[in-house]
Amino acid sequence: MDSLIGKSLGRYRILSQLGKGGMAVVYEALDTTLDRRVAIKFIQPDKEQLDIFFARFKREARMLAKLSHPNIVKIFDSGEHEDSPYLVMDYIQGGTLKDLMKGKPIPWKRSMQIGSYAKSGKRVP
Repeated sequence: MDSLIGKSLGRYRILSQLGKGGMAVVYEALDTTLDRRVAIKFIQPDKEQLDIFFARFKREARMLAKLSHPNIVKIFDSGEHEDSPYLVMDYIQGGTLKDLMKGKPIPWKRSMQIGSYAKSGKRVP
Protein backbone atom coordinates (compact mmCIF):
# COMPACT_ATOMS: atom_id res chain seq x y z
CA MET A 1 0.00 0.00 0.00
CA ASP A 2 1.31 3.43 -0.95
CA SER A 3 1.52 6.22 1.61
CA LEU A 4 -1.86 7.71 2.45
CA ILE A 5 -0.56 11.00 3.85
CA GLY A 6 -2.68 13.89 2.60
CA LYS A 7 -5.47 11.62 1.36
CA SER A 8 -9.00 11.25 2.66
CA LEU A 9 -10.57 7.97 3.63
CA GLY A 10 -14.24 8.81 4.00
CA ARG A 11 -14.48 11.17 6.95
CA TYR A 12 -10.81 10.66 7.93
CA ARG A 13 -8.05 12.89 6.54
CA ILE A 14 -4.63 11.24 6.89
CA LEU A 15 -2.10 13.65 8.44
CA SER A 16 1.09 11.71 9.11
CA GLN A 17 2.57 8.27 9.57
CA LEU A 18 3.10 7.35 13.22
CA GLY A 19 4.78 3.99 12.78
CA LYS A 20 5.29 0.95 10.62
CA GLY A 21 5.93 -2.67 11.44
CA GLY A 22 6.00 -5.99 9.65
CA MET A 23 2.22 -6.35 9.53
CA ALA A 24 0.78 -2.85 9.97
CA VAL A 25 1.13 0.88 9.32
CA VAL A 26 -0.33 3.41 11.75
CA TYR A 27 -1.33 6.92 10.70
CA GLU A 28 -2.49 9.97 12.58
CA ALA A 29 -5.70 11.29 11.02
CA LEU A 30 -8.38 13.89 11.56
CA ASP A 31 -11.97 12.72 11.94
CA THR A 32 -13.54 15.60 10.01
CA THR A 33 -17.04 14.82 11.28
CA LEU A 34 -16.19 14.99 14.99
CA ASP A 35 -13.13 17.26 14.63
CA ARG A 36 -10.79 15.03 16.62
CA ARG A 37 -7.47 13.31 16.08
CA VAL A 38 -7.53 9.54 15.66
CA ALA A 39 -5.01 6.82 14.93
CA ILE A 40 -5.75 4.50 12.01
CA LYS A 41 -4.00 1.15 11.96
CA PHE A 42 -3.89 -0.52 8.56
CA ILE A 43 -3.21 -4.23 8.69
CA GLN A 44 -1.42 -5.75 5.71
CA PRO A 45 -2.38 -9.42 5.59
CA ASP A 46 -0.81 -12.10 3.45
CA LYS A 47 -2.68 -12.05 0.11
CA GLU A 48 -3.10 -15.86 0.13
CA GLN A 49 -5.18 -15.86 3.32
CA LEU A 50 -7.10 -12.62 2.76
CA ASP A 51 -10.64 -14.02 3.17
CA ILE A 52 -9.86 -15.88 6.40
CA PHE A 53 -7.99 -12.88 7.75
CA PHE A 54 -10.86 -10.43 7.02
CA ALA A 55 -13.40 -12.62 8.83
CA ARG A 56 -11.12 -12.90 11.88
CA PHE A 57 -10.29 -9.18 11.77
CA LYS A 58 -13.96 -8.15 11.71
CA ARG A 59 -14.77 -10.46 14.63
CA GLU A 60 -11.86 -9.11 16.68
CA ALA A 61 -12.77 -5.48 15.86
CA ARG A 62 -16.30 -6.06 17.17
CA MET A 63 -14.95 -7.64 20.37
CA LEU A 64 -12.40 -4.84 20.93
CA ALA A 65 -15.07 -2.17 20.42
CA LYS A 66 -17.03 -3.63 23.35
CA LEU A 67 -14.12 -3.26 25.78
CA SER A 68 -13.90 -0.22 28.01
CA HIS A 69 -10.90 0.20 30.28
CA PRO A 70 -8.47 3.11 30.85
CA ASN A 71 -5.52 0.93 29.77
CA ILE A 72 -7.09 -0.29 26.52
CA VAL A 73 -7.21 2.03 23.55
CA LYS A 74 -10.75 2.80 22.36
CA ILE A 75 -11.85 1.50 18.96
CA PHE A 76 -14.14 3.93 17.11
CA ASP A 77 -14.50 2.39 13.67
CA SER A 78 -13.19 -0.27 11.30
CA GLY A 79 -13.24 -0.80 7.58
CA GLU A 80 -11.28 -1.74 4.51
CA HIS A 81 -9.24 0.26 2.00
CA GLU A 82 -7.46 -1.26 -1.01
CA ASP A 83 -7.66 -4.79 0.45
CA SER A 84 -6.24 -3.62 3.78
CA PRO A 85 -8.48 -3.74 6.84
CA TYR A 86 -8.11 -0.89 9.30
CA LEU A 87 -9.06 0.09 12.83
CA VAL A 88 -9.77 3.68 13.85
CA MET A 89 -8.62 4.19 17.43
CA ASP A 90 -8.19 6.85 20.05
CA TYR A 91 -5.07 8.90 19.26
CA ILE A 92 -2.72 8.97 22.23
CA GLN A 93 0.25 11.33 22.13
CA GLY A 94 3.59 10.34 23.51
CA GLY A 95 5.28 8.04 21.02
CA THR A 96 5.65 4.31 20.91
CA LEU A 97 7.04 1.83 23.39
CA LYS A 98 9.82 1.18 20.86
CA ASP A 99 10.71 4.89 20.93
CA LEU A 100 10.65 4.89 24.72
CA MET A 101 12.98 1.89 24.93
CA LYS A 102 15.51 3.23 22.37
CA GLY A 103 16.77 -0.31 21.75
CA LYS A 104 17.46 -0.97 25.43
CA PRO A 105 15.43 -2.19 28.39
CA ILE A 106 13.59 0.48 30.33
CA PRO A 107 15.25 1.21 33.71
CA TRP A 108 13.33 -0.39 36.58
CA LYS A 109 12.39 2.93 38.18
CA ARG A 110 10.85 4.15 34.91
CA SER A 111 9.03 0.80 34.52
CA MET A 112 7.56 1.21 37.99
CA GLN A 113 6.42 4.75 37.12
CA ILE A 114 4.75 3.52 33.91
CA GLY A 115 3.13 0.66 35.80
CA SER A 116 1.77 2.92 38.50
CA TYR A 117 0.25 5.24 35.90
CA ALA A 118 -1.25 2.28 34.04
CA LYS A 119 -2.83 1.00 37.25
CA SER A 120 -4.30 4.43 38.05
CA GLY A 121 -5.75 4.82 34.57
CA LYS A 122 -3.85 8.08 33.99
CA ARG A 123 -1.81 8.80 30.87
CA VAL A 124 1.91 8.12 31.27
CA PRO A 125 3.95 11.37 31.26
